Amino acid sequence: MKTLLKGLAGVAGAVALAVGGTASADKEPIKFALLQDFTAVYTFVSSEYNQGQQDYLRLINETGGVEGHPIETIIRDTANEPQRGLEAYNRARREGAVLVDFFSTPVSRAAVNRVLRDEVVMITALHGRGDASDGETFPFVFPMMATYWSQATLLADYIERHQGGLTNKRIALVHIDSPFGREPLPVLQELAQQKGFQLRSFGYPSPGAEQSATWSDVRRYRPDHVIIWGAGGGQQVSVREAIRNGIRPQNILSVVWLSETDARNVGGNHMNGVKRFEAVASGREPAVIQDIVTHVVEPGLGAGSAANVGSSYYNIGVATMAVAVEAARL
Repeated sequence: MKTLLKGLAGVAGAVALAVGGTASADKEPIKFALLQDFTAVYTFVSSEYNQGQQDYLRLINETGGVEGHPIETIIRDTANEPQRGLEAYNRARREGAVLVDFFSTPVSRAAVNRVLRDEVVMITALHGRGDASDGETFPFVFPMMATYWSQATLLADYIERHQGGLTNKRIALVHIDSPFGREPLPVLQELAQQKGFQLRSFGYPSPGAEQSATWSDVRRYRPDHVIIWGAGGGQQVSVREAIRNGIRPQNILSVVWLSETDARNVGGNHMNGVKRFEAVASGREPAVIQDIVTHVVEPGLGAGSAANVGSSYYNIGVATMAVAVEAARL
């Protein structure tokens, strides 16, 4: 997974830079609709994610566009509300958008039938429905990166390969009580039967600020490993509560939504040993991120704070647009 930005996005950036010059003003723009939650639930990630998307697309436009066609973004706030998201989608489609990214499981789930009917590409990187990986059934829905099913499988595989195996172990899934939080359950239940481990799930109410009662139940279960499945501030609470209830950090594994900021807020000493699914290479080392710094950030063309450049959420945004741009080119 860490090779995604180093490989595909790096190649995408190199191709863009090889074109040279800026996108032509007389060629029709290619319109991407980034209709995301900037004010409600996903604010912990959406600003950095969207900044990475915008900065990558600015890099493409500054270095020739897609064979001279500039990428034009339609950016609107959905506040994570399905009806508001569908209204924004209908408006963007009328404006000529060929791709939409809601970056919201509730909104993207609500939009599936619309995009299939309209034949508009919807990307669902690191969110949405796991079964949308079936391209014959969902031909216009593109997960692009590991689905929540894949992430759950990979976390279990890590335990099996690197933490003493799964057979006869007790695994706790501690999750926010929402469709997102329950997404990994079918896969983990199937794996429990195949691999011979015990699985119990423990849900807590949204947004996850209060989890003490849930973790009291987890403590009584005495798990060997805990998989935490939340987002934003709820993940920080989960890590703190797990440790407070006797779970060793080395035995805590997280879905992708555990950020560098979360780690700092919990405290580096407490976080030592906690594992997180990693979707892309973080940091500024990837060539495409260096290109963004040179051609977008340093000239003052960036979409947000330069301090965000290279964070995992920023780089995820870059990766989504690297794939989308190459799809448009093809």
